[in-house]
Amino acid sequence: MSYRETVKAISSLTAMAKSANSQNRLFCTCEPISEELSQAIEQGDVPLRDAKQRIKVLSDKFGWDKNLGSKIWGFGPLGEGPNVMVDLT
Repeated sequence: MSYRETVKAISSLTAMAKSANSQNRLFCTCEPISEELSQAIEQGDVPLRDAKQRIKVLSDKFGWDKNLGSKIWGFGPLGEGPNVMVDLT
């Protein structure tokens, strides 16, 4: 059985992870995405592989900024799920 959590609010803490050589640090916070976006990703309505189409769908249907849509690092679990990691730097 896989373990999954639900994000219901913006996280109050910032998590930090270091690389093995301590040269790189990654700071993360979590916030929920809309139920409609989550379902659209699961149903395949958001193209995960085609960046231009994905940006268009996210900006037109879900109100995402186009720059934000272009900074998606990945989806999960296993590259296909409704969890989205976005670079906000």
